[in-house]
This record gives sequence, structure tokens and C-alpha cells, in this order.
Amino acid sequence: MAEHRGHPGGLLQQARGVLAVHLLDGRRVQRAEERQQLHAVEHGEVGGRHGSVYLECRSSRVTIACVERRSRTNGTPPPRADEWQKNGRRMARNKRDIDRQLKRDTIEDVACGLFMAQGYEATSMAGVAAAAGVAPNTLYWYFANKDELLIAVLDRMVGRVFEALAGMQHKPLSARLLWLLKAFDQASGLVTTVHARVEQSDAVRDWHERFHRALDALLVEQLTAQGMDAQQAATMATVGTYVMEGLMSHPHSARERETVVRWLTSLGLPA
Repeated sequence: MAEHRGHPGGLLQQARGVLAVHLLDGRRVQRAEERQQLHAVEHGEVGGRHGSVYLECRSSRVTIACVERRSRTNGTPPPRADEWQKNGRRMARNKRDIDRQLKRDTIEDVACGLFMAQGYEATSMAGVAAAAGVAPNTLYWYFANKDELLIAVLDRMVGRVFEALAGMQHKPLSARLLWLLKAFDQASGLVTTVHARVEQSDAVRDWHERFHRALDALLVEQLTAQGMDAQQAATMATVGTYVMEGLMSHPHSARERETVVRWLTSLGLPA
């Protein structure tokens, strides 16, 4: 994290694609004397959201504003080396980063519990802040809105599931896919929320597409490891992704699931 003291205007002038400066009470920073009371703190992946500059009050050190910036790829953050890193995070660099990461973890844990217990729509950002024991301003310092918080929860869940799945290479593919379905069963409310939000939120739709790509890649890897031709594996992975999502989204008996998964994993494989 790079911290910039003094007048934030210089930092803001250097930041291409600045959209706006908004105080968290809804006002815009307009007068020069208002800006003089702020110093800018620019954050990377840890603590702040990608492409944002947070402004703090000099006297109280309370975060009171956020500058949103377009990224170099039309608003899409640059891809991580691994889309589903462990818990979707980078390693903290120092104690301050660790403290922030712990607070972020706490917020995500609380949000996940509330989303699953009472539903996404019934869960407010104020409710998450209260349950996590943080001020609303602190919550918005980490997450710009509820969809961003939902995506962080989803990234953590998928990262943990894929990490566990990577340690099951000794098991048959059908057994691994059945385990995957069971793992997502435990978060069925989140799966339902994603499908409900896809048509309403660009961010959730982008996440859903990213999840499809990750599941496609996982299936291609598993099918080619069993001897399937790469081109055929790509086609089968596309089919498999939609079959798996259908099994996640709609109720099926354990026997029905097993039958479908065994059929799917046997298609096109060498005898």
C-alpha cells in the first residue's frame, strides 16, 4: 500500500480515468478548502477495492470519501495469476495488512452467515456492520456495496472448494464431482442468490461467467488427464458445466445425481 500525505489533488490529477470524489455522506468534494482537509491513501488488493483511492480526514483519520477509477481494461480489474487463489487473497505484507485482512475475514464470515440464514435481500449493509462489530464507514471502506460483498463471499467459498478438490486427484472423477455438488449444497442459498442477481447486477453476472470459465477449465483438466482428446474435452466440459449447474440449482435425489454424473464422466472416454 502506498500512502500519500498532503493535498490529494496532485494524486487525483495523476490518476487517469477518475470518475468522481464522493464523501460517504453522499456529498461531493467540490471546494478547495474541503480537499485541504483530506489526505489520500491509495490501496491495492489488500484492504481496498481495486482501482480506488480512499480519503481520510487529517484530524480524525476516519475514512470519509472514495475516488473511483476506471481500470485500463474498461472497468475490469486485471486478471490474477490464479483466478481462484486460496480464499481469493494475496498474502499480507505486514502487521497492518494482517489486521486489515483479519477484519475483512470477519466481515466476510458474518456476511456469509447472514446471507445464508436470512437471505441476500433481507440482509442490509448496516446489519452486516452491526453483526461484525464495525462502523458502517469501515464496512464501506472494504466493500463499495452489497454485491461486492457477495462476490467476496463467493470467491472465498469457491476458492476453498477448488483447493480441497485439488487434493482428491486419487479419487475417480465421478466421486470428485459428486463431492463438489455436495459442497455447493451447503451454500444453496448463495447459488440461488447468484442466479437471481445475474440479470440485475453486472458485477454478479461477470462473477457467474468467471465461475463458468473456472469450472470449464477444471473439467477439461480432469477429462484430458483421463485420456480424452483436448478438443473433445473442451466440448464435454461446456456440456458438463451446464449439467453441473443444473444439478446445483434444482433438487435431485442422491441416486439421480449419481446416475447423471456417472453418465457425464463416461462420455467419450477411451475404453
